[in-house]
Amino acid sequence: MFALLLLAAILTTNGTVAAEPHTIEAGRLHLVLLPDENGISQAPVSLGPDECLEPAPPTVPLFSLTISTLPEEGAPETLTLDATTGWKETSITAGPDPKSTGLSWSEPNDDRLQGLTVRVQIQSRPEESALAWSIAVQNDNPNLTLREVVFPNVAVQRPDPHRFIFFPRGPGTAKSAVASAFHDQGPYPNGWTTMQFMAVYGAGADDGFYLGMHDPWGSLKHLHAQSLPDTQSAAFSIRHPVPDMSRGGNDFQLPGQAVWRTFQGDWFDASLIYRTWVEAEAKWWPAKENANRQDTPDRKGTQQRESRNSRPPSPRLRPGNGPPDRPALVQLAPDRVR
Repeated sequence: MFALLLLAAILTTNGTVAAEPHTIEAGRLHLVLLPDENGISQAPVSLGPDECLEPAPPTVPLFSLTISTLPEEGAPETLTLDATTGWKETSITAGPDPKSTGLSWSEPNDDRLQGLTVRVQIQSRPEESALAWSIAVQNDNPNLTLREVVFPNVAVQRPDPHRFIFFPRGPGTAKSAVASAFHDQGPYPNGWTTMQFMAVYGAGADDGFYLGMHDPWGSLKHLHAQSLPDTQSAAFSIRHPVPDMSRGGNDFQLPGQAVWRTFQGDWFDASLIYRTWVEAEAKWWPAKENANRQDTPDRKGTQQRESRNSRPPSPRLRPGNGPPDRPALVQLAPDRVR
């Protein structure tokens, strides 16, 4: 079984800790939420045994924020805040849909960060063994400006002697994640970072892990993938610059959804997941009718029409029918030269 263990804090307004764990199931994905004192911690994803092997990959926060102060006098400060620590209140709420769950963080411990609230929505897709994520950051503090949101951020352990990481470099690259440390990063959309997904997989038929930003508008983002050979794992993150980052009180809403999903196969099977979504939802994908694009002229038919309609056919040149002031030195016919 593919087990995803996510450790999360469940704190009430008076600071007491909820005793009941919260579990979300999505096919081979299992999401377990447990209490913590300061925030929501995330255990690594395991693609082998139900529990991560030792040594375990480093713990990474589900999200992190970069914020700047906007003082009336003096230099601005750059502050950071993430999902694992620094919060007085967090909550987990089941949505009206039994497949949806909401997480929230509010009341930062740092007085300079008051007015920030983070909400994450998780949608379970059991038929795909997938979780679809969204995040919204509300900034009610006119003296703070959001600059960057890193979301999602995940470590994946894949114990396999032939482990590969896929990164969308150009047409896509798959590199071994076993022998040596590897990392790649780049901004999307870009001629060198051409797609919005990454993956890790092995040589066998076991599960691979797909992380895709299903952003139908193709907004600017920075993708990062890294192999961690010592822990047989990989780390993925996506950074999003926040609009209006020089204005106080700016908010952030993730464009589209971040999708975590298991798959069987290699880079090709992961790319089919992304292509299926692109064809269905991407705003830039051209409309088709009978497998033909409607935004591109039928060049062959256009050329034929132009050749027929642009000017009347020239008469065949024969001896004696050339212009009166010019002797017919060359005799041409459309189908042959005489």
